[in-house]
Amino acid sequence: MPALIVLALLAVAIAGAWSARRRRTLGHPRWGILNLLGEAAAAEVAADRAALADLFPPPLESTGAVPACEVLFLYARFEADGSIRGSARRFRELVRASGAKVVVVAAENVPAHLIKGAADPRRRDRANVVFTLARRDGAFPRFFHALFASMRAGTPMPLAWHRLAPQVPGAAHADCPETIFLCELGGIRFAGAERRPAA
Repeated sequence: MPALIVLALLAVAIAGAWSARRRRTLGHPRWGILNLLGEAAAAEVAADRAALADLFPPPLESTGAVPACEVLFLYARFEADGSIRGSARRFRELVRASGAKVVVVAAENVPAHLIKGAADPRRRDRANVVFTLARRDGAFPRFFHALFASMRAGTPMPLAWHRLAPQVPGAAHADCPETIFLCELGGIRFAGAERRPAA
């Protein structure tokens, strides 16, 4: 694993331990899907939608306009300068436009491009952000179902994440997607979202 990612994960572990006490509950969270990759991400969008169908109402889906939501799944390609292919807005602008407090970049991207895109000189409108490096097929939807189910049960996001993928040097996470977790808002958890049976 590149040193840059290791450092990011260690920072997440420290931030998560510190911020778990700063708990914030999102009641009735709306789930938004912004697919800027079109057909290239159709299979991934379908897999994620099916995996989370019993945890959220049907998502607000868009291929252009940014959906207003608390949980945003973004399918996009980041360029070397941190810009997003096919979008006039940079990543933090998309986050601010959505109002989301949990943002998952669900398409695989190059680590250096993601970190460049994560920069936010104004440092406002923070969110807990997950960047995906490798989905590892079914590991991605399984992991996020388990994570969000734990958050719905009242577990703060950093603690739920740590239980699924302990952030300790050398730990193997073969059954998890490869990601970078920026824990900017700390102990977010869900409450009050309407459940609906899986199709």
